[in-house]
Amino acid sequence: MDGLAPLAILQRGLHLARALRGHLPARYDKAIGMLLARAMLPFRPGVYLFPACLVDARHTVFDVHDIAQLTDVRAQGATLLLRFAGANFSLACKDAAAAAKAVTQV
Repeated sequence: MDGLAPLAILQRGLHLARALRGHLPARYDKAIGMLLARAMLPFRPGVYLFPACLVDARHTVFDVHDIAQLTDVRAQGATLLLRFAGANFSLACKDAAAAAKAVTQV
């Protein structure tokens, strides 16, 4: 990891705490609850694109978007942008060529 090699164990812990503080609630119980809830999920949270639908599995309840309801799809550099009624998604691709190819396959 960049920037961590010269740090002692206590310094590494402080570095990690500062990084987490920027992304978690200030209350300890809420922060721990969020971390534990995510760790307990039986799947890897994320957004998944399949031939028939896009599944938003970033939370405990999935949002499923039928590809027939897709209103716009385009590539922007190495990102595939998908627009459904009321929801927009950005999916990272390997490179710009992969994003452009994905547009033709959706």
